[in-house]
Amino acid sequence: DFAGEKVVVQKEVEVGSAEDKKYQSKGPKKNNLDDLVARITGKQKKMTTQLKTEHDWMQFKSKEGLEDELQQYRKDGYLEKQRFLAQSDAKLEDRLREERQQEREARAKAAHAQSLARGGPA
Repeated sequence: DFAGEKVVVQKEVEVGSAEDKKYQSKGPKKNNLDDLVARITGKQKKMTTQLKTEHDWMQFKSKEGLEDELQQYRKDGYLEKQRFLAQSDAKLEDRLREERQQEREARAKAAHAQSLARGGPA
């Protein structure tokens, strides 16, 4: 029930997806608290504006055939680019850290070789 209208929500999910597994494991809830309250009071639980908007958006995407296009833009979207840049920065930092460590080791070996050449302690 949303704004006094009966709204039927149908959702398609891929077989084997996380949502499908969640539904299969729980099954349809027939005796939950909301149903009990609805039977006692005679009122059905109302749909929130957020759920209604989400439902309408899903219907619109299906009707207009926008899923593939939106998936492509999501794939090339801002968050993915930011994630890529963060990974690139992390790899660069790791490489620079390794180079600094190798330089320190080389300096330590050179200093040790010099001390041995001077006849210092081994």
